[in-house]
Order: sequence, then structure tokens, then C-alpha cells
Amino acid sequence: MAYQALEKFRSVEENLQQYEAEKQANAEKVLTKAREDLLREIDDEKARLNEEYEREKEQIAQEISALRQKIITKQSAEKEKLSERLSQNKEATIQLIIKRVKEFYGN
Repeated sequence: MAYQALEKFRSVEENLQQYEAEKQANAEKVLTKAREDLLREIDDEKARLNEEYEREKEQIAQEISALRQKIITKQSAEKEKLSERLSQNKEATIQLIIKRVKEFYGN
């Protein structure tokens, strides 16, 4: 009877050890799955952020290009105005010189 009780105890102990081993294996599987899911989520978020970064980078590049073009256009218009004023000033200076020369020579 003691032998049967001992065998029963060993059987229960083996079953308990097997249960604990299965429980540990299942826990490891769950952790592995959770880790894989988390890594996949991280990769997805990284890809999303990279796409967003590239879109924003392109938008900024376009805005910079538009601003450069606006500056070039404005500078060109200013240059044209200054050129026109310079031309007018030259003409006025020439006319003034002619007037002074005529006054000086009595004409």
C-alpha cells in the first residue's frame, strides 16, 4: 500500500512537472508572439513615420522652391525698377549738363 501511495505520489509529481513545463512553454510562446507583434507594430509605425517625414520633406522642398522663385521674381522686378530709375536719372543728368553748358556759353 505504501508502494502504491509512493507510485501515486510520483505519478502526481511527474504530472505536475509536466504541467509546469507545458505552462512554461506556453508562457514562452505567448511572450514570443507578443514580442513579434510588438516588433511588427514598431516596424509599421517606423514605416508610417518615414512616409510622413518624406511627405513633409517634399512639401518643405516645394515651399522653399516657391519662395525662391518669388524672391527671384521680386528681385527681377526691383532690378527693372532700379534700371528704369537709373535710365531716367542719366537722362535728367544729361539734360541738366546740357542746360548748364548752354547757360555757361550763353545759349
